Amino acid sequence: MTFMADAQTRVKALMSGQVQFIDYVAAADFKTLESAKGITLKTAPGLYGAVQFNLTRGALAVPEVRQAIAYAIDLKAYSQAGTLGYGEPTGGLPIAPTSPYYDKEQAGHFALNVDKAKQLLAEAGYAEGVKLTLLTNSQYFGYSERAQVVKSDLEAIGITVDIESGDYANQIAKGNSGDYDLMIGGPSAALNDPSAITAAFIGGPTFVRSVGIDQSLYADLLEEGAKTADGPEREAIYKEIGEIYLKDVPFVTTGTGVSAYAYTDKLKGFQMLSGAIVYSSLYNLATAELSE
Repeated sequence: MTFMADAQTRVKALMSGQVQFIDYVAAADFKTLESAKGITLKTAPGLYGAVQFNLTRGALAVPEVRQAIAYAIDLKAYSQAGTLGYGEPTGGLPIAPTSPYYDKEQAGHFALNVDKAKQLLAEAGYAEGVKLTLLTNSQYFGYSERAQVVKSDLEAIGITVDIESGDYANQIAKGNSGDYDLMIGGPSAALNDPSAITAAFIGGPTFVRSVGIDQSLYADLLEEGAKTADGPEREAIYKEIGEIYLKDVPFVTTGTGVSAYAYTDKLKGFQMLSGAIVYSSLYNLATAELSE
């Protein structure tokens, strides 16, 4: 196993035969690898992305301001910037469109509406605008690109955005400590089930969860949803959670990302673990082997 932090270095190593398999393939390299002879690229929907908030200070402590931001962000442009169209732009709760618990109406609630966003800002007492810092990183493709979309979209409604970038370690450290206003991130997930969204709302300080969420709004319902059997009763629970989310907006769900792995024809038996659990390196090499 060889660690290569730079995406281009990994692609070159694969194409030159230095390695037979790479993960963390950036969307910018998909077409190159798809057309390369003797190389297979596999993709699958990845985890949900989000614009996270620090709800403990300033304008972001006001739900109407967070709602305004949700209306201002163009999810299609955001997805295009981050995944070059390979992702799925969708809002609402971070539940996959393929899930029976996905609510199409809730997912489309914050359709792009600049006038509505400006109105909400004014009602919240911020008609003259707000200044916020947006935390991202320059290490992985898609983060800085998404940040630029957010900056442009929010400045269109009067919110001035300063982008703070750096390596991913810096983003994790600042995310864990809550040292940001906005952050390009997203909730983690460990299983393909609606209960996976619990981690987006409940728990201690972490860079994959917005700072200062009023967890009391969600805790009982999320616990009930996790222990209720599949069916109409469970669907109703997550629908109720979704309605609370649309008013509270503890983060702006931006849709699914995409995970990709590439390998040479010498690698046989590789298995990709697709779905919500795909994040960084979730794949199976137990049945894999290298041919001569």
